[in-house]
Amino acid sequence: MRPLCIFIVDDHTGFRALIRELLESCAAVLQFGPPRIVECASAEEAMSAAETMQPDLVTMDLHLPGVDGNECIRRLRPLASRAVIIVVTHLRDRFISERALKQGADAVVFKDDLNAIPVLVRQHLTLGWPA
Repeated sequence: MRPLCIFIVDDHTGFRALIRELLESCAAVLQFGPPRIVECASAEEAMSAAETMQPDLVTMDLHLPGVDGNECIRRLRPLASRAVIIVVTHLRDRFISERALKQGADAVVFKDDLNAIPVLVRQHLTLGWPA
């Protein structure tokens, strides 16, 4: 089984580190082996990385410098059609969540409830993890 490829897209270093820890432990529990994690501080970095790597999982902040998270999701979805995309945001606005889902996100998690990320990863990745 190939290693899980994860993109963490957030312009805040601390949030990327926190999400990395959550996802590393989740991958270990699911026995995917050590994941390959790519940290991106902008949408442009994520889109550039997607040209050479196929992500299996993407966590995406919506407020990014330059291209915002919704536009990044829209552009990434065709490049990574099988990837699970989880928006991680502090904005508790139904319109914002709905827009992210329409752009191609699979789920929305609020930054004050990061423990929901491993639950969503388990739900989505165990259903059809590619070998």
